[in-house]
Amino acid sequence: MKNYKLWLIAGLVFIGLIIWLNIALYKIREYKSNEGRVIRDTTIVVKLDTVKITKPIYVSQKTTDTLLVPITDTLRQNDTLYLPIPITQKEYAKDSLYKVLVSGYKPNLDYIEVYPKTITNTITNTVYRKPSKIGFGLTAGYGMALIDGQVKLAPTISAGVFYRFW
Repeated sequence: MKNYKLWLIAGLVFIGLIIWLNIALYKIREYKSNEGRVIRDTTIVVKLDTVKITKPIYVSQKTTDTLLVPITDTLRQNDTLYLPIPITQKEYAKDSLYKVLVSGYKPNLDYIEVYPKTITNTITNTVYRKPSKIGFGLTAGYGMALIDGQVKLAPTISAGVFYRFW
């Protein structure tokens, strides 16, 4: 009965080692095929943000022209009076968010809506390199153990340092 359990454990360890070896060989082939290769992935996200500015304050004001508007007198038909009306230009600006010029007689900007475009580029570079030849890990196998004062072969699980040959 005791011999049966020992063979069962040894068989399970052997199957585990075969599976582990296949995975290790697959990873080695994958690293060798990608060795020194750079994979670049670029993601571009474009967003339109809405910025609402109510009752903006103007930065500068200047008179650009003057119109002379004829006004006729109602008492005398031949009398014409010219009324000067200034044409002004107001500039509204805030940082680099917006700039607006408004012209006319007593111009005033009541509301402005700006849609700045934000572009975000995300570049991901994946560089494949050779795996390290020296490693540290758990090992399982069959080894010598001191049992009842005698050296016998027995399954073992231990931590160890290893070196990859291929």
